[in-house]
Amino acid sequence: MEESTKEQREYEQKVRLYETATDERKLELDLFWKRSTFFWAFIASSFVAYAALKDDITLRLFVASFGLICSLAWTLANRGSKYWYEMWEKKVEAAQNDVIGQNIYEKTYPANHPGRAWSGKRYSVSRLAIGLSDFTVIIWSMLFIITATKQCYTPTNWPALAAIFATIIYALSLLRGGRSAF
Repeated sequence: MEESTKEQREYEQKVRLYETATDERKLELDLFWKRSTFFWAFIASSFVAYAALKDDITLRLFVASFGLICSLAWTLANRGSKYWYEMWEKKVEAAQNDVIGQNIYEKTYPANHPGRAWSGKRYSVSRLAIGLSDFTVIIWSMLFIITATKQCYTPTNWPALAAIFATIIYALSLLRGGRSAF
């Protein structure tokens, strides 16, 4: 009787681990898209502002700086979200065998029709979002460089020079200081 109770407690603990890992994986996926929406609001607003400020090159530089930093933060947040999602996914896979007796992800895949243009394909939606965020960083980097280059010809414009240096320092700070401790 004692052994049966111990086995039951161990099984219940495995079930709780599986349920927790599943819930956390769902949460990470949900947060991934919420964060993307958050960043896209700022990035889209920056694109509109950049286009509207054709005549004010200094303000355009500030908008390009903001767009670049938002895009960089977005791509780093995407990578962080993907990391945590994959970590919870591995925990779900490990716990599945103990709870339901098999890994439901490794046995069945939908048909992949490489020759059919409109059929389903095995693309990672989160990796595509990371690719899009990287491309956005590239676009904002080019806009920033183009705008900064125009400003460099007027060295008396100290706000523009300050924006250039602050953006570069802040971008490097995000890359270095934005890493998780885990």
